[in-house]
Amino acid sequence: DILVSFTTAYEHIPAHRRHGLFVALVETLGPQDFLHALVSMLVDRYGPSDALLQFVIELLNHFSIQTQLETLVKLLDLIADLFKPKPGISFVLLGITDDRDKDKKDLEEIALRQLSAFPSFLANKKLRAQIGGLMEKDDMDASRLRELYATLLENILVLADTVKATKTLHNRCGQALSNHLNLLSIGEFIKAVENLLDRPDMGLRQKVLRALEVRVEQESNTDPAS
Repeated sequence: DILVSFTTAYEHIPAHRRHGLFVALVETLGPQDFLHALVSMLVDRYGPSDALLQFVIELLNHFSIQTQLETLVKLLDLIADLFKPKPGISFVLLGITDDRDKDKKDLEEIALRQLSAFPSFLANKKLRAQIGGLMEKDDMDASRLRELYATLLENILVLADTVKATKTLHNRCGQALSNHLNLLSIGEFIKAVENLLDRPDMGLRQKVLRALEVRVEQESNTDPAS
């Protein structure tokens, strides 16, 4: 598999050549289907070191904001898949065998690597600088970005609930949620989550409203005048 080959080769490729080679790989294979897979495999193999996270963020920044959000949604789906009764794509991409399936601690360590990296991708300065302006345009692209933002919010909340018994994993979800909330102004955040607040699921609506409350508190803490 070419992704496995490139993941293995990563540490042997001179630093100044890595970005160009991996961009070429993703563009050739297609970022919609393969960028999240490559990111998850790199994090799984090398861990969430500062150097790797910086490389991944630079790789993500080569692509559009929409592609970045789509990649983050798929990446979180992959992490959530680890906790399903019968995991699928996560085991395939991360090379997990049935033997490891029996070891809950090992699976939690694999998930911890992924969830330790994930908040950094949401703290990406380029993503934060551009997403709000793109959503303000109120066109079809902005609508798609809002949809992706809301999906990511919902999935973070659901995953946090799934892993709440494991403090380290739950804390990482909290970091991801905080960074995700900070991507948008309060006004754009409300526009993005309107559909979630219309859902019949009362538990979800309460979590979204709590997230809005947290976002308002964050704004107040950074801008006392507000």
